[in-house]
Amino acid sequence: FGSVAILAGSSGMLGAAILAARGALRGGVGLCRVCLPASLMAPFTIAVPAATTLRRTDGLRGFFEHATAMVLGPGLGTAKAAGAQVRRAIERSTVPGVLDADALNLLAPLRARRWHRRSSMPACGSAMANNTPPSILAMAIGAARCWA
Repeated sequence: FGSVAILAGSSGMLGAAILAARGALRGGVGLCRVCLPASLMAPFTIAVPAATTLRRTDGLRGFFEHATAMVLGPGLGTAKAAGAQVRRAIERSTVPGVLDADALNLLAPLRARRWHRRSSMPACGSAMANNTPPSILAMAIGAARCWA
């Protein structure tokens, strides 16, 4: 049900994109679209044939248009171009999403800006602690205690 748009993968970190896509598909998503470097498209498609792919060099125009959720960062790396793509994705998208450690690290310089207003949960607790202002972190810890 629904569709997810995943911005993931870089040289040497294809596994993170594969795990994110497989997790979405096993979770029951109807359409899984993954944006990755052209050099990773063939091995990714072999590993996750049920997902569709888009070359990252084609840009993100329309990539999040029909998505009902997004995932940013699995294996994305820390290149400046990746940071720009994460920021554009957050600015253009209106759907809830998950920010993985690489996305959070790319956004860390923007701590006080509007990306915190988006609905997101980092996949890794240490990434959340390292890149989240104390006031937001306290709310997340309170929510986690409530659900524990």
